[in-house]
Amino acid sequence: MNKKKDTRIICSIFAFVQTLSMVLMIMTVLLYTSFLSYGSIIRNLNSINYYEDIKEYTLERIYDILIPTGLPNSITDDVFTLETYTFNVNGYIESTLNGTVFEFETTEIRDGLTRNINAFLESEGLYGYVEQSVIDEVIEAILESYISIAKLPFLSTIADYIGIYRQLLNYIVPACLVIIAFCAYMNFQINKWKHRFYRYQAYSCVATGLMITIIPLIIKVWGGYARIALQPDYINHFIVYQINALLHAFIIVGILLIISGVLIAWLSEKGRETLIKEIKSKYKKVDKVDNTSIVES
Repeated sequence: MNKKKDTRIICSIFAFVQTLSMVLMIMTVLLYTSFLSYGSIIRNLNSINYYEDIKEYTLERIYDILIPTGLPNSITDDVFTLETYTFNVNGYIESTLNGTVFEFETTEIRDGLTRNINAFLESEGLYGYVEQSVIDEVIEAILESYISIAKLPFLSTIADYIGIYRQLLNYIVPACLVIIAFCAYMNFQINKWKHRFYRYQAYSCVATGLMITIIPLIIKVWGGYARIALQPDYINHFIVYQINALLHAFIIVGILLIISGVLIAWLSEKGRETLIKEIKSKYKKVDKVDNTSIVES
């Protein structure tokens, strides 16, 4: 009886360590793939029409710059395109995450502004009366505003930490996989009846699913993160969407693990029932053989 109890304690310890390793591995991987990676950032930017929002915000700031110059807002017509925003924003994010400097593509914007300003001056009979240096100064102010807005806030600050985190993943994930495999192997070797081994695997899956689901689910229901008041609005929308995507990833993976654990537990129970039937059938045959021997004797 004590040996059986000791075996269960040892198996439970291995299952507990396996669960903690699974939780650590899944949390670190999901945090990177759903929140910090280049792919997740770009995917979420596309999901919330970020480029259209940032274009509208940029034009509003440029219109403010144009007020004291006397130039009309129409000089920005056909200059700032979604394609240009997409290229520059995505390029800046990728370069920043990789630790390199990104050169914004502003040649087409500069040429378009110059062309539109000269066309306006010519239509007003002012062409040649305004010094080129004044025009260049206005264009530089517009481009400076454009570039500062196109840069995703906070990214340059946390890029180094994201790089360190990415390097840590190369050690955390393999280490967790080794621990998980070792604990599963030990439970497999210790348990004479393999349905018990599957039962401990079911415990680990369900426990892992609950641990990575409960807190994100509470945060999701609470919804306090949605009330973050960052400015401008498109940044606030993006941050809230990023958090939302991360919470969804935890909840979905957690639910899948719980379902997997339940299925493994069901298969384990089916295996136990089959084993019991086989044992009973075997003993019935033995009893028949013994009874026949007694009658013959």
